[in-house]
Amino acid sequence: MKARVLLCFGALVLLSSSAMAATVTCQSVLSVGNGNFGELIAAGNCDVGNVNFSNFNTTFTAANVLVAANGFSGTAFGQILGFTYNYLNGAFPGGSVGFTATFDPNAATDGAGGLACPMGAICGINGIEVQLNSLLGNGAVVNTTYTGGYVGTSEVDSASLSDETYQATIPLTPAGITKLATYNGVGTINTFSTEVIAFATPEPMTFSLMGVGLLGLGILGRRRSGK
Repeated sequence: MKARVLLCFGALVLLSSSAMAATVTCQSVLSVGNGNFGELIAAGNCDVGNVNFSNFNTTFTAANVLVAANGFSGTAFGQILGFTYNYLNGAFPGGSVGFTATFDPNAATDGAGGLACPMGAICGINGIEVQLNSLLGNGAVVNTTYTGGYVGTSEVDSASLSDETYQATIPLTPAGITKLATYNGVGTINTFSTEVIAFATPEPMTFSLMGVGLLGLGILGRRRSGK
């Protein structure tokens, strides 16, 4: 009986180890330098920081779409995570690329290279971004549709430099969203990118406790000063 229990326990440990080892970064999936979209499709899913990407799809020839993973911080919103696309033969033809992005709360411990959510914070996807680089005024437009945890649309075009980037916060913090970015095939696009923005926001209770604490310190200070 004990032997059976030990065997079962050992099997569970191996299964859990395999599950943990199954988490891979998108950077490791892609070839050195720019990989291609076909490698993401073949992988099925992979992580960039705290976000897991899956359901990769495109109407382009996947092997011709060169991909680099983006994972950086430094904006007012938080960490921008996603992909930049180039076309193997120069300018993009018309077509679309898409994926599903899901926040990975275990990214700090499952080998994905993410960060742990700070205590007293709500962590998740709270922003969206798309950007194109093209010749100005040539009619190039990328429309992006968001579904799943967040429903909406965005558009970037080549009318001016200020129109080539769209970045916005999401009112709620969904566990995941699905993005489909479609280029109209007009003009010239050298590169474009699609990302989500992951960020930690304090819980409402944290604000309340902070307010109570500051109020208490204020009252204590007044009593000590005799006012």
